[in-house]
Amino acid sequence: MVLLRIIILVAGLLMALPAWAGSIAFKLGENGDPTDGGTDPAWTLQGSGSYEKTSDPLVAVYGVDLDADTVDAVTIELRTPSASVDNLFLNGGSNGGIGLAGNTKDDINTNEVLLIRFGSDVVINGFSLAAFSGESADYSANGSTWTTTVADVTGLSISLPAGNDFEVKLTNPAGLDQFRLKSLIITPTVSHSYAPKGNHVRLRPLQNRGTSGLDDDYWQYPDYTAQDILQMIEQLQPTVLERYISGPFNPDTLVPVDPGEPTMTVAEFLNASMAVGAPGCTLSPRVSLEVLYSKPCPWSTDYTNCFYAVADNLYNLPIDPPIRTISLDNWGAFSDAHSDEEIHTILTNLVAMGWERIAVNYIGGNRNSYGIVKVGMFGVDQDTYLPKMSAYAAIAANESIEDILLYIDFRSPAEAFSQLPPDEQADKLYAIASLQETNDFTFVWPVIGADFWDVTKVYTSTNGPYGGMSILEVMIDAMRRYNQVHTPLMDVSSSGTGELSIRWPKWGEGYQLSSATSLVNGMVWVAVTNETVVGETDCSVTMPVDKPRQFFKLIW
Repeated sequence: MVLLRIIILVAGLLMALPAWAGSIAFKLGENGDPTDGGTDPAWTLQGSGSYEKTSDPLVAVYGVDLDADTVDAVTIELRTPSASVDNLFLNGGSNGGIGLAGNTKDDINTNEVLLIRFGSDVVINGFSLAAFSGESADYSANGSTWTTTVADVTGLSISLPAGNDFEVKLTNPAGLDQFRLKSLIITPTVSHSYAPKGNHVRLRPLQNRGTSGLDDDYWQYPDYTAQDILQMIEQLQPTVLERYISGPFNPDTLVPVDPGEPTMTVAEFLNASMAVGAPGCTLSPRVSLEVLYSKPCPWSTDYTNCFYAVADNLYNLPIDPPIRTISLDNWGAFSDAHSDEEIHTILTNLVAMGWERIAVNYIGGNRNSYGIVKVGMFGVDQDTYLPKMSAYAAIAANESIEDILLYIDFRSPAEAFSQLPPDEQADKLYAIASLQETNDFTFVWPVIGADFWDVTKVYTSTNGPYGGMSILEVMIDAMRRYNQVHTPLMDVSSSGTGELSIRWPKWGEGYQLSSATSLVNGMVWVAVTNETVVGETDCSVTMPVDKPRQFFKLIW
């Protein structure tokens, strides 16, 4: 993916506008020298209309040639309460800029507004404001205010969908007769549209360090049973259960279940976990290089190196679909402590064992992928909790990388994130989710992690914008909005007359309701043939209660 960062400076023009408002529209050109003052003749508004120019460059671009189709059109509009302000100027030369100008001193009053509207989706990454005559003044742009002669603003990220305004306002003119927006730094996003590659969800119910035995301390959630975890997965509808287990495991070991429920083995639990997820749901295990590599393995007769013994155990667990992606942790520190030859040997040995996809944690810094690593992970900036885009770009430069995953729940940033007010946590999660649409990464949604992280127990404020939703509910809603790979949630109720009513949202009209009598290995989902009634808001199926136990799933 290539992101174009451009600085917009405008070639020299001066035009008379009606005092109440005015606008011009133009397309970005492919060439132009921002220092030559421009060669285009002055434009003049015709009455109360607008004059549009769509050929030849008007906006000069630093450093890159930008196709005119990348950002379709830019509209600049003056909204002013002052009858004396009658000029909107576009000035080239060394000053550059787009601004407001009065005829005399003190012409420009408080709340003079300059609006810039793009015809395509863009992200404003920075801008520069200036008082033309050098006096200090109060400026605001999209909610932030500065008092200065020149406000050079960096480090922000304002996403502007097509048709939305970037607003620049002079809030205290202090006797100015001109002010200008010197530059905008934008990232056009219209030509780079992405969809997350599934719902990657982070739960970690089964964790075993793997150096002493197969059954050591394997169940990590004493407050939850297997049924609790399966219910969460059914709500989240993951396509990948990311780092769901950290082996090795005896597949016949029992997991905790609700009172009265039949026993369930590790293998049955893993099969059920994938079955209640999205269609084709798979799981990816975590394997710690730091803990396992070169350690003796008392429980294995086939491998002396515990790392390979664990990899073999996970590869051969009797589950369907089998595990074929392996996620290597502690990659950065381990790579620093071992030679390139050793690292390459480890990767090629994993490929020889049959592993189809190798994922590594690049949080500690970018490393060589050796043409073998397929999945790279990066993290968030701990100050903003937004993606650390420099790390993302470094991973994307590795030619073998097919998927890039964004994590927030590596311990240090996750611990800090968990201390934010829940409403702010929700804000950040929605912001991260939306950035997947314009960057080629997939966010790994962290549900229950370390001892301080459980989004099922964190609630937003009841009077705030999220109305008391849990952070789990926030995640589910954000996935539906931005990931667009969700299956609908079902509501099952009994009429009290021996019938079940199963409902789901109308947007899921194309899904087929299917049922099964168990969630153990070898189960079969059978299509429900009862009529599906499509109403104004939902779809519903009514069927008799004729089996002692039944599970339902929507399949596309």
